[in-house]
Amino acid sequence: SDLLDNQVDGLAKQIAKGAVQTAVIAIGLNDIGGAAIYDQYTSQAALRSALDARVNNITNNINAIVGRLQSASVHGRTVKLVIGNIPDATATPEYRNHIFTNGLPATTATIRAAIQKANRAIESIAHSHRGSIPVVNLFALSDLGAGAGRFTLPGDNQVSLQKTQDANN
Repeated sequence: SDLLDNQVDGLAKQIAKGAVQTAVIAIGLNDIGGAAIYDQYTSQAALRSALDARVNNITNNINAIVGRLQSASVHGRTVKLVIGNIPDATATPEYRNHIFTNGLPATTATIRAAIQKANRAIESIAHSHRGSIPVVNLFALSDLGAGAGRFTLPGDNQVSLQKTQDANN
C-alpha cells in the first residue's frame, strides 16, 4: 500500500542518515482482519484460499521491508531490526464472541492455523536475511492473555506473566 511504502521509505531515509539504529517491524494483524469478514466464505477451500492470499501478502511485505531497510544501511551505518510475529487474533474477544454465520465449524481453527503458517514464514524470513533478525513471539503472548504463563525471549531470557484480577490491566 502507499501508506506502508511511505512509512518504509521514510524510515529507510532516516537509517541512511544514521538517525535510526534500531527498528521494529510488526505488521500483519490488520491484514488478517476481523472475524466478520470470514462469514462470506461458505467452504473450507474458499476460506483457506482467502487466508493463503492474506498470508502471502503479509510475508511478501515483511520480506520486502526487511530488504529495503537493510539496504538503507550504508557507510558503516547498520540498522538492527526486530520482527514481531502476528498475535493470535482468535484469542481476542472479537473472535471468541463472534458467531460465524458461514456454517463452517472450524473457521476459528482455520484462521489460527493461517496465522501460525504466517509466523513460520516470518521466522524463515528473519533467519534468511543477513545477521539473522530476532523475532518477538507475539503469538505466544496472546495465548497467555487467558492466564498466567511463561515464555522465552531470544537469548533464553525467561519472562513470567501473572493474570490480574482487573480486566483492564
